[in-house]
Amino acid sequence: MRSIFLSVARVFCVTCPLLLLGSVQGAVAQTTPTDTISADLTLDDAVRIALSESPTVQIGDLAVRKQQYSLQSAYGQLFPSISFSTKYSYTIKKQVMYLDGFPGASQMPKEMMEKGIEIGRTHNIQGGFSAGLPLVNLQLWESISLSKDAVELSLRKAQTSRIDKVCEVRKAFYTALLARDAYDVLKQSYENAQDNYKRISNLYAQGLVAKYDLIRGEVQIKNIEPSLLEAENNVVLTRRALLVMMGLDPSEYEEVKPMGKLTNYADEVAHTYLSGEQLSIEGNAQLRELETQRRMQERSLQLAKNAFVPTLSAGMVYNFNYTSNDFKLNNKRLWTPFSAVTVNFSFPLLQGGSRYFKIKQEKISLMQLDWSRKDAERQLDLGMQRYRNQLRTSSRSLAAADNAVKAAKQGYEIAQKRYETGQGTLLEVNDANVSLLQAQLNYDQAIFSMLQARAEMDKIAGKGLPDEADSNTNQQQ
Repeated sequence: MRSIFLSVARVFCVTCPLLLLGSVQGAVAQTTPTDTISADLTLDDAVRIALSESPTVQIGDLAVRKQQYSLQSAYGQLFPSISFSTKYSYTIKKQVMYLDGFPGASQMPKEMMEKGIEIGRTHNIQGGFSAGLPLVNLQLWESISLSKDAVELSLRKAQTSRIDKVCEVRKAFYTALLARDAYDVLKQSYENAQDNYKRISNLYAQGLVAKYDLIRGEVQIKNIEPSLLEAENNVVLTRRALLVMMGLDPSEYEEVKPMGKLTNYADEVAHTYLSGEQLSIEGNAQLRELETQRRMQERSLQLAKNAFVPTLSAGMVYNFNYTSNDFKLNNKRLWTPFSAVTVNFSFPLLQGGSRYFKIKQEKISLMQLDWSRKDAERQLDLGMQRYRNQLRTSSRSLAAADNAVKAAKQGYEIAQKRYETGQGTLLEVNDANVSLLQAQLNYDQAIFSMLQARAEMDKIAGKGLPDEADSNTNQQQ
């Protein structure tokens, strides 16, 4: 029975990490409304629901919309700007100007000479309109191009989020199937133990076997029961983890269960999935993001260089002033308008070297991105090779496990017949049952390992999205 526990523990070690992932990405349309989810959940439906309901996917889509608004805001700087402003001030104490030294001051009244003359009015109103239009501004145009690249980068990131989500959902779906298959195998082993116990009880009643065999048969049943209960609980946990990964509340969709078995994928992984060796990293979402980031950095460098280029703009102002001591607004004489058309030419000559060192910074940032891409390519190549090896190893393990299952079934049948005819022992029957359990678990594990490897390879290659998700992303780009 030690082998049974080790096998079950191995299954749980594989599935538990994925349970942690379930606590965790307007670009993709909602293709599978949650109110129409079937109780038998297929892998394709799980993926589509996740792409429409997952918070991480929604965050990525909102980031795209945010950058699109930012681009529109940048374009707005090319259009004329018009503003209106007004100000009112009340003079509490007016400025006094003394006339000493002015020509003819000696002829002015002595009182005026001593007190001086107050300058200004009590009530003051200023207001008017101003308009501006950039004529030559290379920095402005470069910033618009930079905003365009920012939109593309957000699209790249949203696509990366969807690809990651598809991979996570696929792995969680396979994990749920593995947990249920493990439960089914343990349940079958438990039923075999019960059948053995019934046969032993009949033989014991006939006096053909010792009471020790009867006790051993009962102990075998009791030893499997805890593992069976734990496997049943793991089925529930992995199913809930899958629903969380899809962006659903498990308490509201308790009837939804993944459809199928891992064994349904045996022929597919043994033949079709081996073509995954042809996948490459050229379409990797991370590399595409780095390409866009590099282009943005090149524009940032050009933006820094454009700081040395003069700018030219045109403008117009229309202002009015009102000053009065008695605040008679109907006195048209007190309203004095002013208007002008302006052309502004700006050529920054010296700024303490800040522009020069800004260019140096941007060049270093460009070099950093180049090194980041080289490192990313090496890591992705290593990851792709690792999963290729896992795919090949699991493929060979699958073939061996298939033969082992067939041999274990035959061995179990022989052990039963030998025991019933008195030629074998109960220990042989128990060992044959354990061997059959182990072989079936190994078979499921080999399929699971191949499915996991292929999901990771698709992620690295930038594949795995449903056709409709891909098309929507391309349209936005």
